[in-house]
Amino acid sequence: MEVLTEQMLRSEILNKDVSEYFIEEGVFVTPSAKEYLASRKIELKIKPKNCNKGSSTSNPKSYGIREIENMEYYIDYETNKRLDTKPENYTHLYKNVLVEKNHPRIILRGKLDSLLSLIVDIEYQFKERHEDKLVDYLKKYQKLVHTILYSEAANKGLEFDTIFGLTEEEIRKMSHHPKEYFGCDHIFVNCDMPFTVIKLNLIRTAVREVEIVAYEALKSEREDLIKLLNRMSSAIYILMLMAHTGKDITK
Repeated sequence: MEVLTEQMLRSEILNKDVSEYFIEEGVFVTPSAKEYLASRKIELKIKPKNCNKGSSTSNPKSYGIREIENMEYYIDYETNKRLDTKPENYTHLYKNVLVEKNHPRIILRGKLDSLLSLIVDIEYQFKERHEDKLVDYLKKYQKLVHTILYSEAANKGLEFDTIFGLTEEEIRKMSHHPKEYFGCDHIFVNCDMPFTVIKLNLIRTAVREVEIVAYEALKSEREDLIKLLNRMSSAIYILMLMAHTGKDITK
């Protein structure tokens, strides 16, 4: 039984200009997800299974879309027990699987959401200061966080490719040996450093916090996600070195 939540929508379409969102017949849509679509004036459309978008309809009720609370039953993630109703102190992990609202994975989602807010705030500040190159880098970084959010919420794996065009090995070498690549020693942030370095350091520390929370929540399940977060903090450190030295060595 598929479920569409507000968190999944935000991760997928937050920065996209769309007027329609298609789901397959039988998908349950949470009330908050519907409110999110309505707030952005995005029309929810249903496509019958095995049909393309051209045969969809704009009338969800004709396909029996129900609110999430009307599911026949739920599953407690921790105990695997069946629940006939959704307790107020529980929330959706994925599909019809529930956890308590203070579950480590829900805390992780909150941390990722806070990280996105921080990135957007700093993007805005950089844009006001005409730091266009750094804004471009942070927009790419923001999309990567969206990908992580979607991957975790949808319970789908991730494959590491590149960050800012840098491979995993290049990120490791550059972040560990700044003298070789940037001509400077490791930097320790202080108030005399450039504004951009100080702000980027806020993102770096926030990503480290997310990484720790992710390890607590997923250490036996999602090595791919934990590994990517580790590389992401190093990638931000590389941006800090670029801002500090004025040297852009990414591809």
